[in-house]
Amino acid sequence: MPQFHLILTLIIFIATYIWLATEKTPRHLVVLCGSTALLLARILTFREAFALVNWNTLALLLGMFVLVETLSGVGIFERIALGLAQRLETRPMVLFFALCAAAGLLSMVVNNITVMIFMTSLTLQICQHVPLAPVPLITGEVCCANMLGAATLIGAPPNLMMAENLGIGFKRVAIHMGPLVTLSTLMFMTVYYFQNRSHYLASDRNPQALCMSRPPKSSFRGWKQLSLLLEVDFETLIFFMGLFVLVGALDHVGFFQMLAHRLAVVQNPVGLIWGTLWLSATMSALVDNIPMALAMAYLIKNLTAVSPGSPTGILVWATLIGLTLGGNMTPIGASPNVVAYSVLEKQKVRIGWIRWARLTVPGTLAALLTASLLVWAKFRLGWY
Repeated sequence: MPQFHLILTLIIFIATYIWLATEKTPRHLVVLCGSTALLLARILTFREAFALVNWNTLALLLGMFVLVETLSGVGIFERIALGLAQRLETRPMVLFFALCAAAGLLSMVVNNITVMIFMTSLTLQICQHVPLAPVPLITGEVCCANMLGAATLIGAPPNLMMAENLGIGFKRVAIHMGPLVTLSTLMFMTVYYFQNRSHYLASDRNPQALCMSRPPKSSFRGWKQLSLLLEVDFETLIFFMGLFVLVGALDHVGFFQMLAHRLAVVQNPVGLIWGTLWLSATMSALVDNIPMALAMAYLIKNLTAVSPGSPTGILVWATLIGLTLGGNMTPIGASPNVVAYSVLEKQKVRIGWIRWARLTVPGTLAALLTASLLVWAKFRLGWY
């Protein structure tokens, strides 16, 4: 029966993700159907499904959605956007790098989900006044927020999730993850720049194309607009709930324990380290990296149990950098991706999985190769 449950859970999980990728049905309905299928198949009880949801993350998202709707309602983003656009009106390329850098640096001190809820709304306002395409700009910001946010314990939820389960402190995360994500981000942005430079260079050469305007006196719309709280994106919250249940079900049926036993067969420590890094990256591209971080923490614990000689320390950093970079590749690979994607959809800006992958995969693969070499060097130096 457990083997049957494992196979059935994988079928439900894969079918749900294929359905998600088609984008024919609202995402929250798709994951609700997948979660319901798990309950009907008696793979999970309702109480078990409820326990799998990370309610702290959902509470954070709800609070941030309320705050952003409030600030948007009183015109804060409009005024900031106009101010930035007027100061950099002839330098769209500078604005491109400045916004990506701001998203990344802010994410080192503020949770990157929070940062991207604010940055997406702000960038959409800026793009109304400067001829920058919002999709590549916001996608670049998301990736920088994911990567540089992982430099600290509080910047990226996967770090916090792994630290809580494996007993890792703030200082240790900063010392080991800081150099990894900084160099990986530089590699990613180099590739990303060459992918998108034609549009921004054209804008630099044609400053007359900029449509600038002074903010009207009425742009600050007042606190009476707090009725916008009713516009909080509850569909995204429902989507996260279903996602937590789907991924949690995989751990419930022993999927990650099975992977740990497969990895334990690898005798070469370098092969084990790289295998863990690329497995984390691949899985994180398909699964939001918050629940995936919890799953990988379980996997490392299981791996340590079945193979006591495993280099557990370096596996933690290999896992975290894999989760960080792999999460960039799809709209659901990391929580900042999901919230940015949701805000764009709400504003009728369509991306789609294929376009997102075209923008992020080349740079992510280059960054993953860079990270693989860096983790190998850490292992050889014994610095982990």
